[in-house]
Amino acid sequence: SSKVFHMCQQDGEGQSPLHVAIANHAAPQMIAMLLSHPRMDLAIADDAGRTPFAVAMACKNTKAAQAIAERHPSA
Repeated sequence: SSKVFHMCQQDGEGQSPLHVAIANHAAPQMIAMLLSHPRMDLAIADDAGRTPFAVAMACKNTKAAQAIAERHPSA
């Protein structure tokens, strides 16, 4: 049986795939792909209450923070 993957599915720490990609300084293309998904919810917070933008700022991933701000100014 195949497993369905959801773009906003959270792991045991409440992190979405975008949270994980940002925290691990994934390639900008990966961040852009995740951000372009129509179901990506930038308001989703992890167990520490951090949105993907907050994670980007906390781990000094300026490219991810800039990409989020450019694509979703209200994030």
